[in-house]
Amino acid sequence: MPKKREKLEQGEDGKFNCPYYDSCKQKYQGETPGAVYKHASSQHKEQAELLKAAKRFMCSCSKRYTRKADLVYHQQQKGHSDPEIVSFEADVRDKREWIKLREWAKQKYNGNVFDVIVANPPLSGAMTEEEIMSVPIDLVQDRGFVFLCTTSAKRSQFETYLQGRGYNVVTTMHLSETEDENSQTNEFSLDLFASHKMFIVGMKGDETYLQNRFNVQKMQKSYMDMRISESFKITSIYQIIEEICPGGHFLDVYAKFINRRPCWVGFGLEAKQMRNQDHE
Repeated sequence: MPKKREKLEQGEDGKFNCPYYDSCKQKYQGETPGAVYKHASSQHKEQAELLKAAKRFMCSCSKRYTRKADLVYHQQQKGHSDPEIVSFEADVRDKREWIKLREWAKQKYNGNVFDVIVANPPLSGAMTEEEIMSVPIDLVQDRGFVFLCTTSAKRSQFETYLQGRGYNVVTTMHLSETEDENSQTNEFSLDLFASHKMFIVGMKGDETYLQNRFNVQKMQKSYMDMRISESFKITSIYQIIEEICPGGHFLDVYAKFINRRPCWVGFGLEAKQMRNQDHE
């Protein structure tokens, strides 16, 4: 989805055109930019992801470019460097792979493992529910937070899964529309492709340690800021995590090439794509 600060084309009638107008079947025009972004996020998800995936060349600041020459120019102007992309191609269903990852992390992080885990499992049949529920994410986290993506229909099963792995479920972040900007509930409604997906947030470990290690106040404020925004991209989760735990150890399970970021460890079958793609 395009960023809200990008300028939309405006017709003579004053309406704003869909950013994918040429290929848009509805030839959508909105009265306000917000209406257009809402339309684009719900109707043009695949196109937005393809555009993002096309930007293969990435800087250490996470900015992406379609052409390598543009990346090089940006790095020269800003004094930036190439990103450190750490990834492990692995079948997440194989417990042996998780044991290897734990051993690598403890060696890399001086005896520690991951502070935050983001897990966005495939919900379209690539894995059975039983296989997803058997993934041992707890092996690579002794204390910290996990952000597990699921659907409203599977919320109860996934909460039970986290609890069985030693986590306390602390909140959920609903990825859907909200009309009430002043609601003070524990449910954080976000607009992500008008879907019914959500993140279940689990916590593991000593609460005093977690309060000192993480900027929990910042996390709560970020939730509220996103609740009242007109749109939300899944990459915002990564940005929030980086802000609440500066210098932390981050793991992206079921890592996707289009979501790769510096200083994150990717783990999954797409991980091989994440290495050595940006600077060929």
